Amino acid sequence: MEQIYEHQAFRTRRRHHCRDRDSGFWRVGQSINLTGIFRCIQMCRGGLPAYVTQNGPELNILTEAGVPSRAWPDWYSPANRIWIDAFNESAVYSPDGMLIQFDNGTIWQRELPPVVPPVRRRR
Repeated sequence: MEQIYEHQAFRTRRRHHCRDRDSGFWRVGQSINLTGIFRCIQMCRGGLPAYVTQNGPELNILTEAGVPSRAWPDWYSPANRIWIDAFNESAVYSPDGMLIQFDNGTIWQRELPPVVPPVRRRR
């Protein structure tokens, strides 16, 4: 399922990804929650933190350059890849959700909040 689009004299190919919830696609896809703040560690386009917000299988992404996009599980490998619509590319994420590596070489690493020691209460 491939379509060819023409835009400003450029020809690009785009795979269509099934988003039909009745097909069972979403039930076998994405088993980890990618919601969090990520820091770009390779091939960065900006210096800001990247934000990922996941709602069910769909994701909202704000890149390190401040560019927003929507994403969802990749049709061909929904258990470990996402498709980012605005960039017309996919990305693979690690099983623990700590790294996201885009097809163009950009790598995001999840930032963990600082560990706060437990508060001791006096009796």
